[in-house]
Amino acid sequence: QLTGHDPTELDVTRALRDLGRRPVLLIQAGVEDRFSRRQVSALEAASGPGVDPWLIADAGHNGGWLVHRRDYETRVRAFLAPVFWGAGAAPPERPA
Repeated sequence: QLTGHDPTELDVTRALRDLGRRPVLLIQAGVEDRFSRRQVSALEAASGPGVDPWLIADAGHNGGWLVHRRDYETRVRAFLAPVFWGAGAAPPERPA
């Protein structure tokens, strides 16, 4: 209601195809109650060659960070590093 957009009208697969060859990180929960593996496979296919899929087998929806915090943060930071720090860059070290 706040945005005036109906989320049921969003075609995520089309949006991913429109990204072209841009990198996409898809994180799938293995203990899933919102998206089936088939739905995620369709998203992977729509994402094209730039997709980086990650299945977290022992986490529920939005639970990957809670279950595997360090790995989650490492993967997301590595994925975003080229955007924020340039191609081939590694993210800055995380403070202890």
